[in-house]
Amino acid sequence: MNYEKIMTEIKSVREFKKQAVDSNLLSLIIKEAEKAGSINDSEISLSIVEDGEKFFNDYDGKIGYFGKLIKAPKYILLFGKNDENTKLKCGYMAEWMRFRLYDNELSSCWISATEGVNYSDIFSISPEKTLVACIGLGYEYGGVFKKNTDKKAERKGPVEFVYDSTFGNVITWEKLSQMGLEEVFYLAKFAPSWGNKQPWSFVVTEKDVYLLMEKSSGSDLDLEAGIIAFYFMKAGEAKGISVNMMACNEADQIKAPENQEIKLKFYF
Repeated sequence: MNYEKIMTEIKSVREFKKQAVDSNLLSLIIKEAEKAGSINDSEISLSIVEDGEKFFNDYDGKIGYFGKLIKAPKYILLFGKNDENTKLKCGYMAEWMRFRLYDNELSSCWISATEGVNYSDIFSISPEKTLVACIGLGYEYGGVFKKNTDKKAERKGPVEFVYDSTFGNVITWEKLSQMGLEEVFYLAKFAPSWGNKQPWSFVVTEKDVYLLMEKSSGSDLDLEAGIIAFYFMKAGEAKGISVNMMACNEADQIKAPENQEIKLKFYF
């Protein structure tokens, strides 16, 4: 896949054609996703919903932002434990699948799990598991009589969310260029987030890059940490930089403020 091209083009689509989607392609994408990079080992199960219309009629009000389910021809469901590592991995895997769908001319959108719903009962799964994420997918509907108003959301630039050595010390574009990371962060800024809030920040030190998440953003920080981690790592790959990551809850040299949580450390 051309990660750089897709990062700058992909967007969330909320209206789909009724055109059939190849189930064999979806099965292949799921198998590939299970092998895609992850953070620690977590048991995640993926499921394809073939009958999107029936799924919508059955679960509208139970899945999505305040229960508002987006109607799509098909869905991919991600089930797992309600813990940090599982959500990080789900965020990473789901965004990787959205890229593969886009690479095959399919559009998609993130659909959040509704807080407070007991999904173990609804989907007859283990009480230890829940619905972590859902992707609606199909062919984008523009229509002859409908102007497609969906646009790629605006994003903050790198110098607005990347800090030099300590949180709050805004980095310069020149410093990013000297480190060879200016294009990596430029691409990473396109990562989607709940409400387009971009609840992440990066602190760059001499050897490592730390990911911090804003606690008060109202979004699922673990899931969105997985999404931005995917973008950062694949942006590095697109620019010929090998990026590794590890979970990181504390970093003495960062001294994160109370409203920020250190999630990951990237190293090269």
